Amino acid sequence: MTFQKLPLLLIAALLAGCGGGNDAAQEAESAAANEPVDANTRTSVDHTPDVIEPSATKSTVDEYDLWDTNLAFGYAVETPSTDPLVRGREVYVQWCEICHGEGVGMAGTSSLARKYQDFDDMPALLTERTDLYPAVTKLFVRQGVKSMPYFRKTEISDEDLDALAAYLAPKEE
Repeated sequence: MTFQKLPLLLIAALLAGCGGGNDAAQEAESAAANEPVDANTRTSVDHTPDVIEPSATKSTVDEYDLWDTNLAFGYAVETPSTDPLVRGREVYVQWCEICHGEGVGMAGTSSLARKYQDFDDMPALLTERTDLYPAVTKLFVRQGVKSMPYFRKTEISDEDLDALAAYLAPKEE
C-alpha cells in the first residue's frame, strides 16, 4: 500500500462505519409499518430514494483501492502521470493555479501584474512566462517570495517540483 493511499483508506474505513446507527430505528419503524427493509437503503423497499450501493463488501481496509475510495467522496482521481510535462501540469493545477491562474481574484497573478505593469513583454500568468528557468521556479517554491508561501517536500515532492519546473520552463522553439 502506498503512503498516498493510506489517508484516503482510513477515511473510507471510517465512513464505511458511519450511518449504522439508524438500523435499529429503521427496523423498528418498518416492523411497525409491516414493510420489509432492504439493508442497502435508508428507507423501506417501497420507496426509491437514497439507495446505498454496497461497495463495503470488502472485508478489510487493505482491500479498498484508490478508485473505490475516491468514488466514495464523489470524485475520481487518476494516477499521476509519468510524463514530466504532464505531471508538471498536474502539480501546477493542484498547487499553483489557485493563486496564479487566469481570472479575477487570483492573488499571485494580480501581484505579478502590478509588479510588471511597466513591462509590456512580461506577462503575469506563469504559464505565459519565458523567464522561469527551473532553478528560479524551485527557489520560489521552496523559499517562498513576498506573500507566496514556501512549499515543503511533504507537499510538493522533489520529483513533482522537477516536473513543475520543467512545465514552467521556457520552451525551445
